[in-house]
Amino acid sequence: MESAPKQNRGCAVTMIAGLAVVVLALLAGGVWTVVVLSGAGGDYEHAPTCAVARGEALNRLVPDRTTEVDQEIKNLEGTGREGNECRWATAEDGGHVPAAARLVLVSNAGDVELDAEEQATAALKEAAAEYGASKLADLGDGAYSWSDRAGGYEWGCVGVRVSNVYAETCYTAATDFNVGESIDEAEAVAGAEELARDVVQGIKDSKDEE
Repeated sequence: MESAPKQNRGCAVTMIAGLAVVVLALLAGGVWTVVVLSGAGGDYEHAPTCAVARGEALNRLVPDRTTEVDQEIKNLEGTGREGNECRWATAEDGGHVPAAARLVLVSNAGDVELDAEEQATAALKEAAAEYGASKLADLGDGAYSWSDRAGGYEWGCVGVRVSNVYAETCYTAATDFNVGESIDEAEAVAGAEELARDVVQGIKDSKDEE
């Protein structure tokens, strides 16, 4: 991403941060609606943390970033399910065009009808169906990508299952420091996929470290 003077930094970062909040509302519906009654199957007892995304992809996509959200998702229905929400955006004093990325991580514990992995698959399919998503090959145990326009900006998103964990990455960026336009759909989706691949590896590595 290009470097440039910082005179428009405050306005630019505020707009990107605001759009990330909009996407939180758009993404929430399909991720944590299954009521859990008992634990069954899956490799992950707990939801991975935001640290699984802090690799080369995030460094490239959102340089000079601040962490805006790194927290547990509260009030998940049922018992045995956990989730973490993460969001990063270009810092006000950063030297790059504003960008933002978001990650949701939800571990599923199974119920009387579906085991834990089947629940994660159901969450993935629900998200994909809502957005008319495209299937991705060679990513986790199943993955889809899609785009969504919010606040005049193109957001690219990827949903992926890793065993009983459902993960969702989203990415957007401005084309310049005036924040008048965003990158196009293809570039936003490509960024979300790049981040998702790093996240999948981070999730697998976190299991090895247990």
